Amino acid sequence: MGNATARLHPDKIFKAENWPASCLTRKRQTKPCPPSKHNYKIGHYRTCAVVGNGGILLGSHCGADIDAKDYVIRIDLPALTGFEKDVGRRTNMTVLNMDTPKRLETSSHLKNRSLDVYQSRLRDINGTALLASRNSQPYLTKALRRYNFSFVLLTSARSYKRESEINP
Repeated sequence: MGNATARLHPDKIFKAENWPASCLTRKRQTKPCPPSKHNYKIGHYRTCAVVGNGGILLGSHCGADIDAKDYVIRIDLPALTGFEKDVGRRTNMTVLNMDTPKRLETSSHLKNRSLDVYQSRLRDINGTALLASRNSQPYLTKALRRYNFSFVLLTSARSYKRESEINP
């Protein structure tokens, strides 16, 4: 895991010098603050759960087992609320597919907020790490500012154009 994680880096917008002043003091926060480095530690863990979003866990009652793991990775912003019994509640990192950042950015513009499926999903994982391709950074940055949630955005150190360039 060390070699793979060495290729990731936090997005520049989360450096302390860009944080609202209230995040750097004990004052009441007026704007969302980026999560601390301790909330998104990537490293070695004894147990890990990687949870997809295909619905195969419906009716499984695996939620408690998933939440009991040391680190929980979710794939592509699945719905958690209402499904906790089957898919758990905890999330440490969410891996986004190539199309999700664009859909997030589009949904963040919807005037009718009830049509936006992503707002509640982002609320469920607020304060965790998002892993996305480097090319999706502009879409995510715009969308996450509109949603007003805090995430650590991790991107690949370079853009992967071919499947063969991704280290299995």
